[in-house]
Amino acid sequence: MLTTDDGSDDIRSLPLSLVKDVLTGMVVGFVVISSVIFLDHINILHIQSAHAFRENAIAILNDPETIANIEEAGNIKIITPDQHDKMKRDLIKFHETIKELNGYIRKRERQITELNAEIAPLRKELNDTIANITWGYHQWCGTCKWGGGVGNCDARKQYFRLEYAHSEISAKYYIIKNHPSCKNETESVSPA
Repeated sequence: MLTTDDGSDDIRSLPLSLVKDVLTGMVVGFVVISSVIFLDHINILHIQSAHAFRENAIAILNDPETIANIEEAGNIKIITPDQHDKMKRDLIKFHETIKELNGYIRKRERQITELNAEIAPLRKELNDTIANITWGYHQWCGTCKWGGGVGNCDARKQYFRLEYAHSEISAKYYIIKNHPSCKNETESVSPA
């Protein structure tokens, strides 16, 4: 191998020949060892050292510390096939649930749009009605004196609310209808 075609030694081919010999030896050694281990595994050969080597390799791979090191180094999580199947079933179930919920959300959004379309004319009518109230709600003064100066209209309204459980609007309505002095005729305040 160290000679050229003409039979002379060439020192330049020495490193290349050594590398070829080393690589060839490693490949042949790996193939022989793998073959022996495989033949021991399928019980054609029974070589105790091959059997021990295989058991030690399996024991090392099943060691929790080795598994933790592999998971940490590879930034992965090693799980059993049963765990994988369960996770896959859960993911499929979650995707189905999400699809159902998205359909429900779209349905509710359509209902909201329809209801808002129904409410819009009613809201306009309500605002127009409040703006055109004839009994003077928007002209409430609240500070004028009544009953000989005992209190003002706001105090009277509060009394009606507490004593008779009136709403604020019904209390104002009663007071203005029965005592027009609580209606400020000169200063019209537009409704809020």
